[in-house]
Amino acid sequence: MALAAAPALGATPAGRSGVEEDVSHKGLGPNVPVPAWAVHKRIHFFPASPPSASLTGGLAEQGVSGRPKAYAGRRCERGYCPEPPLLYNEGGKGVQHTPHLHIIFWGSNWNNEAGSALRTQLLKMYEGLSGSAYQGILTQYFDATGRVSSTVTVTSYTDTGVAAPTNVDDAKIQEEVIAAVKANEAKGWALEFNAEFVVIPGPGATYEPSFPQFCAYHDAITSGTNTSTYTFAPDAAEEPFYGLCASYDPTKNGNNVTSMLATHEYAESATDPIPGPATHTWTTANRYEIGDICASGDDEVKEGSLKGSWVQGLWDDNQSLCSLEDPAPPHVYAITGRPTTMSLTEATLYGTVNPEGLETKYYFEYGSTTSYGSKTSEVSAGPGVSNLEINQSVGGLTAEQTYHYRLVATNSTGTTHGEDHTIVTSRWYVRPTPNVSGGTNLLESVSCVSSSFCIAVGVSERSGKFPLAEQWNGTEWSI
Repeated sequence: MALAAAPALGATPAGRSGVEEDVSHKGLGPNVPVPAWAVHKRIHFFPASPPSASLTGGLAEQGVSGRPKAYAGRRCERGYCPEPPLLYNEGGKGVQHTPHLHIIFWGSNWNNEAGSALRTQLLKMYEGLSGSAYQGILTQYFDATGRVSSTVTVTSYTDTGVAAPTNVDDAKIQEEVIAAVKANEAKGWALEFNAEFVVIPGPGATYEPSFPQFCAYHDAITSGTNTSTYTFAPDAAEEPFYGLCASYDPTKNGNNVTSMLATHEYAESATDPIPGPATHTWTTANRYEIGDICASGDDEVKEGSLKGSWVQGLWDDNQSLCSLEDPAPPHVYAITGRPTTMSLTEATLYGTVNPEGLETKYYFEYGSTTSYGSKTSEVSAGPGVSNLEINQSVGGLTAEQTYHYRLVATNSTGTTHGEDHTIVTSRWYVRPTPNVSGGTNLLESVSCVSSSFCIAVGVSERSGKFPLAEQWNGTEWSI
């Protein structure tokens, strides 16, 4: 016979479960209907208006010293803002190893003064991606055959067939992509997996009434056996998008917002080119993408090839935060999992490691603070290219204590620290209770007035039923 005893109710760490959903309409936010034209498509939206006016800070505010706040991407509060980290789906379609950006400026109004200024700003941003510390964030994201390159190829085309397109909707955007590819075949434009076609209607463009319920989006376009991503990134200085999206910039500078939208969609196209439940590559547990986690506002890059450009922070699994720079992230994947086995003084810690083709070792750090102080033994994960679900047990813990822990994986490229998680060791545990000899004993209820005084009551069946009471003194039970 045994009875669970404790001075008070126990606590278990908050868990988190992901729900498999169609990624098509992520980003519109709660209570926003999906446009009829987008139903059953893979479209991944950027939401209209910031999801929260209250923003958590960047690197400096999150305890990473040595960098000014301006170099950290902001993170929105819970609500729309998805919970990290980014998870690698081995069954996805992969990442764009060598991103080729084809920018389509749609309309001759791009040659006017207002259009020309924005076009210059956008091209400076796109052409500054290659080799930048911002692009470095993306180079940590991989598939079974490679990773996103630090080099980005950029070409552009201004379609002067109209002054500005009218009654724009998704069908016309796709038609413009196909037309632009045909017009630039001699320059090497083609639908292929590493290509992203960015369609930006010029100043003066008009839109179908049901179309603008969002700030931007990306999707996949297929012709024959060839598939590419395409992005709709409108001029946020123009209505209706100014009213929907300008508040992402503190000064409501529409050009800066357009640049931010463009970087958001670019990063998502590179790391999750074909969004969808069966095809996604890098998303959160509930299928949000790298830009969604940090979709709270624009930031100006202060140095490097992107200096002066306005971008959105991206989620960085290596740094475990929204960031604007990571020049050389380690090429080893380490994701801290949630514990599912825990007792008074022991816990089993879980995680996922992908060696990314190099001999890799892993261990868990743990302790009462984020300084940790203790670690499990190092274990080899081998040199494979598949996700490995791993676990390690830790003992000697203190009851009713909060512990921080994280997974650490190391190979020749460096060390990746998984996100910090916490556990609370149990307040409840099993203690043996004595039996009255010669019969069957059953305790049916217990009441505790302190950690050192409990009474349990029940019956003892010998040649009849007799009352049974036992007392807990803080150390053991007695009849």
